[in-house]
Amino acid sequence: MPEAGKMAAVPKVESPEIRYYILNDFSKLRLGTFPVPEPLECPGVQEEKALVSVPGVAFDEERNRIGCGKGL
Repeated sequence: MPEAGKMAAVPKVESPEIRYYILNDFSKLRLGTFPVPEPLECPGVQEEKALVSVPGVAFDEERNRIGCGKGL
């Protein structure tokens, strides 16, 4: 991905927050919370401009995700 000038970041639960880490190698993922693959030690991401893909099952008429995650 760096060859295209883009970075991919993946979430990691660090209670009570979720932080995003740059992913350069899928072998650096391990089952984590909920059990979702999470990065091991990776550089953190603090970008102001980012495209975020958020999974969701239900959305309201204004395209807001319904629910808070964590089974809530």
